[in-house]
Amino acid sequence: MSQSLLENLPLNISLLVLTPENTKGMRPVSVMDIFEGGSRAFHPDGLFSVETFGKVGDERRNRLFGYVDLGAKILHPTMFKALVELKELYGDILAGKAYAIFNKSTKDFDASNMSEGRTGYSFFMEHFHELKFEERKSTSREFNIRLINENRDKAHMSRLIVIPAGLRDFTIQDNGKPDEDKINDLYRKVIAISNVIRTYGAAADQGHADSTRYNLQTSVMEIYTYIVNLLQGKSKIIQGWWASRTIFNSTRNVITSNVSKTKVLGDPLTVSSQHTVAGLYQCMMAIFPIAVNLVRGYLTEIFPGHSAPARLVNKKTLQREIKMVSSEHFDDWMTQEGLESLFGKFEVEALRHDVIEIEGSYLALVYNDGVKVRLFNGIDELPEGWDKKHVSPVTYAELYYLSIQKRMKEIPVLVTRYPITGYGSIYPSMVYMKTTTRSKCLTLLDENWQETGEYANEFPIQGLPFVNSMSPARNNLGRLGADGTVTH
Repeated sequence: MSQSLLENLPLNISLLVLTPENTKGMRPVSVMDIFEGGSRAFHPDGLFSVETFGKVGDERRNRLFGYVDLGAKILHPTMFKALVELKELYGDILAGKAYAIFNKSTKDFDASNMSEGRTGYSFFMEHFHELKFEERKSTSREFNIRLINENRDKAHMSRLIVIPAGLRDFTIQDNGKPDEDKINDLYRKVIAISNVIRTYGAAADQGHADSTRYNLQTSVMEIYTYIVNLLQGKSKIIQGWWASRTIFNSTRNVITSNVSKTKVLGDPLTVSSQHTVAGLYQCMMAIFPIAVNLVRGYLTEIFPGHSAPARLVNKKTLQREIKMVSSEHFDDWMTQEGLESLFGKFEVEALRHDVIEIEGSYLALVYNDGVKVRLFNGIDELPEGWDKKHVSPVTYAELYYLSIQKRMKEIPVLVTRYPITGYGSIYPSMVYMKTTTRSKCLTLLDENWQETGEYANEFPIQGLPFVNSMSPARNNLGRLGADGTVTH
């Protein structure tokens, strides 16, 4: 992606980093104790200090902040999140789980081994400021790259803000038991690790406390995640803001007629009045975060890690083949950014029946005898007596369909026709997922090659065109004014 496009991406985020200057009016929180000694008075340097956060019942207790001196520099949570989303190898190096070398020509880390490479928090930070990122046609990746590049000077933090005590206060319930918000335990964990790190002094930033420093990083990330979920999760503190934003995980589709195949009551091909028929690609995008996790769930057996060889299939023998693949292939299939890019390419119908190949090997195999179906990893897994003629390399459509089909039956979506003119313009619906214009209803096999009693209702037939429209139930057509396009 061109630099000019990156420069035009909307980005008005600036990282808040606490410094001695902007925390002059705050007091540090340095002890885990709730009370001072054997008294019932809040510890003056603790999480509920009246000196730091104001008296109980005082309005100021809901708006006064404190901070924790971390004892070492770590990555700002937003920066850390952006880095590991760009490449999983970065997180593994920081954690001390993967060895790498820094490639001076590409200005990036390459996976290596223990004898030739290095690992650890300090090693990664040695090269952080010269690190360059490969640009791809992914909006979220471009956003992360720009976020990092424009905030490198603010990437580190050595102080963690503590939210007002009134928002997480210590109370006594009617039954006499103490009660406090979960975030206080997360803060205590950070305080405990920080107190240990301070014993290292200046050496903490120089590799002598890498594992402890990474534990501090993950503990701060827990607090970050907790607060984000508080704002965007079930409590919906910013629901009003969110509701006004562009709708993600959606597709725009033409309405077509719903033709049901049902001939017998209880048939797995039944499309009820509570269902909306949609194509495979449309369903993948409607449940995008879930679809990513489902695909990755299967692929973890194929790609165990950056530094581990992949378990692919030899094209000639169809037997499992253990081989090292590039970090780019690992990222394509095992990171959210990579799968986002692959899912985006699936919009091109001409690519959907393509066999998945990685560096001269097949990704996996499919057994399909017209009655039963199973995804597997090598011809040697095929039970004795089963005909090899029913085995073929997996295609993109087959992999995505088998990964998400079971879960898709359980997830409702919102069907919306724009412009919204009334309550009938938007409604919740279950989804019946279609693939190709004609398909097969196959019985799913388990890991022991036994019938599960569950069905792949619409297994795609190679060579046939795909369903790319949407078919609401007849009882919803009138309300939608079914003569245009809808988004779901």
